[in-house]
Amino acid sequence: MQAVEYVRRRDGGWYVGESGVSVYSVISLWRQGFSPEEIQASFSPLSLRDVYGTVLYYMENRDQLDAYFREQDELFRRKKAESEAIKPEFYAEMRERVARFRETDHRS
Repeated sequence: MQAVEYVRRRDGGWYVGESGVSVYSVISLWRQGFSPEEIQASFSPLSLRDVYGTVLYYMENRDQLDAYFREQDELFRRKKAESEAIKPEFYAEMRERVARFRETDHRS
């Protein structure tokens, strides 16, 4: 029996096998309490085995992946701040629209 690589590092990121699904995406949902079955339903390219394998890989390599996730979070915060500095009016308008949307009842 050949070993299966559920997680691969490529192009500077961590991905589930050969898919384009990031390990970060899977683990973020798992940390929020989603079951592997719910996670798999969210990412059609993944099998349930892929999701379980990814969670196991994370558990066995938590320190390394958590450090990578922190770097990604910081990169996102920096890029978001840069983008907002370039177009502050756009982001202010979007925040207002989201607030108005949340205030209305859309459960018809």
